[in-house]
This record gives sequence, structure tokens and C-alpha cells, in this order.
Amino acid sequence: SSAIGTNVPSGTGIYAWDNVNNTFFSSAVYNSKKGWIGDTADANHATQPGLGFFIQSPSSNNITFVGQVLQNIGSRSHTVPAGFSIVSSIVPIAGGITSNTNINYAPVSGDNVYQWDVAGQTFFNSSVYNTKKGWIGNGEPNVQVGEAFFLNTGGNTWVQNFTAQ
Repeated sequence: SSAIGTNVPSGTGIYAWDNVNNTFFSSAVYNSKKGWIGDTADANHATQPGLGFFIQSPSSNNITFVGQVLQNIGSRSHTVPAGFSIVSSIVPIAGGITSNTNINYAPVSGDNVYQWDVAGQTFFNSSVYNTKKGWIGNGEPNVQVGEAFFLNTGGNTWVQNFTAQ
């Protein structure tokens, strides 16, 4: 995939999420002799701001992502379909997904967020939004810059506003 480059071990895979069938699919796998093979269009799509993906590497390594940070986006929205989706903030800012005014996710009752624990190789911080009580379970999800998460929703539109200072 163009956003990941070729400085990864052979056998590294990018897994995107299929919203229709609620499953992962292998978008592309890196081969040191052939480059990225497979559905590289889906892999490139999954690396766009506002979306997310998983990388599976055959060995421990650091991967540096390169790309253009969106500047002065003003107001931008993206539709989150009903069911499970992998989403991320289009704004490169860390914080609470509802309390940080630049991340600005407006949850609806029943929205459920799952975050990935890299070390434990499992999901953590299951938080459910309740209109009367706010975030219950593990409280308001906090995300790092570039961190995607699973969102299970009845459908929503995520509007973000950002101007670089």
C-alpha cells in the first residue's frame, strides 16, 4: 500500500473491514520480490483519514506511516454505516472522542466502541453510550493520534471541525 511503503517484512498483511459482511478481508500482502500484491485499491482506501485497518507482521518491527496531514479542513463529515466499522478521527489529535471538540464524535444511545490492545492482542475499553448516563462501561474512549477503533452504531454522521493554528 502506498501509505505504508515497502520498508516492511515480506508477508506483512493489511486487513480492511467489510461493513456489509461484518468480517475482515486480506486487502494486500507485501512480498519482498513482487511488492504489494492483492487488492491494493482496498488497502489504499482503508488507509484514508477517517477509516482504519489492521496490519499483521510476521516479525516485530516499527512501521512509519507517511502522508499529508489535512490542513484547515473547516467542517468535514463522514458517514458511519449501521453495524461495525473501523473508524478514526480525520483530525490528527488525541483525546476523548466526545469531549475533545476537534474529535467531536456525537454518539447516539447504544453506540459501542472497542479499542485494540497491541500488547495483549485483544480488544479493550468496551464503552457503550447511553443518552441519560453518557459513556458507561470503561468511560469515554480516548484515542491517540492515528488510532482507529471499532464502532458499532445504528448509523451516524461524524462531523469534525479543524483549523490549524
